Amino acid sequence: MSLKRPTPHADLRVACGLALGLALAGCTSWTPAAEFEGWTLYVKDGLAVDPTPYSSAFEAAFVAVEGPFGAFESDVAVHVIAGSVDLHSGNSGSITGEEDAVEQIEGIGDAVVPAFHTRGSNLVFYDSEPRGIYIREPATGTAVHELVHARVTELQLELPLWFEEGVAAVMGDGVQSEGRWVMDGFAFWPWVELRNDPPTDPELKHLLAIDSRDDHSVRDNVLVHFVGWAIVFDCLRETGHLDWSSWLAEFRTAKDSFAWARARLDRTLKESTAIEWLERVGDPAPAVRIAAACGAWKAGDEDVVAILLDRLDVEEDDEVKVCLAVNAMASLDRGRISRNMERRLWPTVLRALRRVELPSEEEEAAARDLYNSYRRWGGRRTRRQGAFDRLERYWRE
Repeated sequence: MSLKRPTPHADLRVACGLALGLALAGCTSWTPAAEFEGWTLYVKDGLAVDPTPYSSAFEAAFVAVEGPFGAFESDVAVHVIAGSVDLHSGNSGSITGEEDAVEQIEGIGDAVVPAFHTRGSNLVFYDSEPRGIYIREPATGTAVHELVHARVTELQLELPLWFEEGVAAVMGDGVQSEGRWVMDGFAFWPWVELRNDPPTDPELKHLLAIDSRDDHSVRDNVLVHFVGWAIVFDCLRETGHLDWSSWLAEFRTAKDSFAWARARLDRTLKESTAIEWLERVGDPAPAVRIAAACGAWKAGDEDVVAILLDRLDVEEDDEVKVCLAVNAMASLDRGRISRNMERRLWPTVLRALRRVELPSEEEEAAARDLYNSYRRWGGRRTRRQGAFDRLERYWRE
């Protein structure tokens, strides 16, 4: 299940892949809209959908997931939903016809649920619903996340819920570039949330013990995803590869598996982790630089902003410039940026945005609108909001 959360700055929304085997309420009729090698796109009767962007997202996602998990053996069903999901618990819910229906999660905030995976007959509720992926929009990172669950289900792997969600979250963080998924792995939303309210030992033991079939709250399910991401990310950072089976074996054979998990969680939550990982903004590949910077605004951290601006001073790729600039600008509303850093920020980002060539005319126009909206004589806030929306792929993690 993927979540997005509204945030104060220019209605930017935090995105974090949170997929699980979700039970659906009710029975729906689905018809094939398009068939591809290894998967079929389904729509609810009467829904008109352009399959092209879904094809682009899922073709890249299949390659990303089949690398570490092996090739799918059977056809994957991908269902396009209209609207969001109303959660009944941590593992059940129903599709609504409402776009961006807000789900309030205690202690975390508002969220909308645009995607999930259901294991069909493996669930204890609503066995008549078809197995597969349910997704509202063709986002590649979300597709990666959901395909991890689909492949785990196909392999009949008995993975701890936190581990499965952690691997899916790590793999689903990145950007699509030239038809391929470039994984980054560091997700700012769970990092910030867990640093603000780290789980105690009893809380962590409770979260690690939750099984997908257990009755549990929406809040617990979200925290399982956050904790799973943090633990698995530390494995990725330490090993530099996606050999998930070796990580799982290490956990299961550890003399004290809780201590193993606790230590990895604590390492990820160190303040230095984000700073060290952001060194990737200096990578030779532009896509890697974008993947690293995308979502950095959520940290609201002055040291993070300094890294973005340092790179912006020397950056030559226009897409990377926009990514660095937008994330630096959005950081200002997070509350921990000094006046001195703000005085440095504005001339740096406005200089970068003044003339950029982007892949689409719409994005170029959005960059111009964003530039003009922040000039003293520039446009209104509505123009700024629209510009951020059209540049979403540069800040939405």
